[in-house]
Amino acid sequence: MDNRHIIALEIGSSALKLAAASGGSTLTLDAVETVALHGGVRYGRIQNIDEVSDALTRACEAMQGAPGFAPGQITGVYASVGGRSLATVHTTV
Repeated sequence: MDNRHIIALEIGSSALKLAAASGGSTLTLDAVETVALHGGVRYGRIQNIDEVSDALTRACEAMQGAPGFAPGQITGVYASVGGRSLATVHTTV
């Protein structure tokens, strides 16, 4: 049996969410993890990279132990990009 999942990431202004789905032509949602954000994202722009990075780490760790996903390892994600104020800014970190 194939244990592969599709992992989707959505970074919103109030929460970061990961969802794991599996299946062929029809996907089954197996697990969802949500971590609250407090000011890390505002108007579609990441304001506090440390907070968002920490939230992503916590969500990934929780997902890897979730009953619908475990035992599993996240090797990549599909990221959602959207919002009414979406823009790109060149930044050097």
